[in-house]
Order: sequence, then C-alpha cells, then structure tokens
Amino acid sequence: MKYRWVFLPLLAFGAASCAGTRQQIEQVLTAERSGQQMDYGRLADLPEPVQRYFRFAVPDGYPYVTNVQLKHGGRFKRSADSDWDEIRGRQYFDATRPEFLWIGTTRLFQAHDAYIGGTGSLKVYLFSRIRIVNEQGPHMDQGELLRWLGEAVWFPTALLPYEDDSGWLRWRAIDDDAARVELRYNGIEVWYRVEFAPDGRITRLETKRYLSEDRMEPWEGRVADYREVDGLMVPHSIQAAWLLPEGRHTYVDFLVEQLRYNVGAGAM
Repeated sequence: MKYRWVFLPLLAFGAASCAGTRQQIEQVLTAERSGQQMDYGRLADLPEPVQRYFRFAVPDGYPYVTNVQLKHGGRFKRSADSDWDEIRGRQYFDATRPEFLWIGTTRLFQAHDAYIGGTGSLKVYLFSRIRIVNEQGPHMDQGELLRWLGEAVWFPTALLPYEDDSGWLRWRAIDDDAARVELRYNGIEVWYRVEFAPDGRITRLETKRYLSEDRMEPWEGRVADYREVDGLMVPHSIQAAWLLPEGRHTYVDFLVEQLRYNVGAGAM
C-alpha cells in the first residue's frame, strides 16, 4: 500500500523558493494578540472530559496563544512496505485561525505542507531542487484543515469553542472518556473523535480523511509524553496511522524538540 505523495508522477521542475517560503512564514506568524484569556467559568457547558482537558492543559487566566514555532525530529514512512526515513521538521502555526506551514526534510526529500488562506497544498522536492509533487484541491483542503485541528493540541487555547463570521468550533459529548470536536472554516467542516485520559490529557484522535484524491479511510493520531511549556501542558510525542482493512499502518513517529509561543516573524 502506497502513501499519497511519494508515488505521484513528476509534475514540475524548480527549486524550493526561499523567498516564497519566508513570505508564507511571515503570513502565518502575523496574527495579533486577541486579549482573550482562559476562563474556567466558561467551561461549564462543555462535555465533562473536555472540561478535564482544559483544566489539565491551560491555567485559568492564561492568555490565548497567538502563534507557534515548532521543531521536531523523528521517523517517516513513504509506504507500508518501505523502511523508516529519518526526518527533521519545522512548523509554523497561526493559533488564532487555521493556518500553518510545515517543512520536513529527509535524506532525499524536502516536503512543504501548508494550509494558508483557506487552501491546502503539498509540495515535495527531490534533493530540495526538483519538484516532484505539487498537490492541491478539495481533498487537500480537507486534509490540511484536519491537520491544523489535530495539531492544536500543541496550542490548546485554539480548541476552545467559538463562533464568528469565519466559522465555528464545537464540542459534542460521546461518553465519560471521549468527545467529538467539530470545526467549520472557509465552508469546510471537519471533525475528530477525541479520547481523554482520567487526568484530562488527550491521548488519541480519530477521523476519516483522504488517503488519495478519491478515497477516504479511517485515520488516527496518538499523542503522549506531555510536558509543561510556558505554562501549557502539551504532548511531545505524536504518531499518525491509517486504519485500513489490512491493518494499522503507522507512517509518522515524531518527537518535539522545541516549542515557542507568540514569536515574531523575524524569529524564523
């Protein structure tokens, strides 16, 4: 079974643009502080496990996170039967709205995965020079919006409910140890079933996403190794897997090395 990006046909030649990448990073990191703070008094209407999570992860009175810069190491699989590739990545998030840019580098490839301006995209370069993947479309918009929502465990104030002209985020009860989070943004709706430990920490997220342009399959993320960073409790280990009829195929095994909050675009 082959994963999405490695086996697409050669689409274009061209080096990854440093200027273009810098412009994307600046766009992601330009959000202004909202002035909002965590208020435990506003959690009462949320499902009980979600209340546990916010009390575990975010102190009362904590200012909403504006943006995030992350660095990680780890392993990545290009297909179910391939060997693991060592990978290093850096990622930039807008924590006030769904936007991010991820740049992952292996021995052979550099990938740029993004959701910016309501559009999802994936570009992959061989030896950082020859572009072999340039993927966009509705399936990418859905997948990258899901990625931002799932990775908001690194900036948990973004998981607090809201509703405005851009869309909404809601939580729905399932049982004592699970809830469903739903996000609507730019006309797209995505969701996860989220599972919680007794102390409130999120341990697992499951949804359905596109394995290919016209094929959706169950997908899960597992997060662990919570540590305190600037007062927030956030996971430092993340695994991603496809849950296919032939079995569970783990293809991401990342370890966070650095998290920085509320950085300026000049801190790249």
